[in-house]
Amino acid sequence: AKTALKDYAKSILLKKFEYVDQNLNRHDFLLGKFSVCDAYLFNITSWAKFTGVDLSHLKNLSAFMARMLERPSVSLAIAREKELT
Repeated sequence: AKTALKDYAKSILLKKFEYVDQNLNRHDFLLGKFSVCDAYLFNITSWAKFTGVDLSHLKNLSAFMARMLERPSVSLAIAREKELT
């Protein structure tokens, strides 16, 4: 039952990420320009690799993640996080 529940939750998450991917087809950022929503999306999306949710087919979301990684503040935050681990 646990496996079925996890698979169901992953399918729901994937549908949400697919919706975001469609929105990012029209804009570089969720609201058209960078906002706190984008920072949160970056954080949540980065967790997908640890949960087994495959997002590799979502090209707009992948491009968004690449744009976010180019932001100096994101690079700095990641570097500082690595220092703590």
